[in-house]
Amino acid sequence: MDDTRCQLVAVARIASEPAEDPGEQRRPPPGPESSGNVEDELKLYGKLKAARDDLFRRGAEAGISEARIARLTGHSRTTVRSALGGS
Repeated sequence: MDDTRCQLVAVARIASEPAEDPGEQRRPPPGPESSGNVEDELKLYGKLKAARDDLFRRGAEAGISEARIARLTGHSRTTVRSALGGS
């Protein structure tokens, strides 16, 4: 498993874990020292998006419909279609 996929799996696991306290916030409040972290997260998201689009393409090449890819991933059909280069 390449580094980007490992990061994608890790982010997916974190996102699916429930907060221990429903009122608990997952992100620290914004502040001047947190802008570097946000930039790092945005860079990671860019890499994850590329991996996501590649996964969508591989699914389509395997014969999985756009609608099925959307259901399996939780993205809209419009997002899947866009990632696949459709209009």
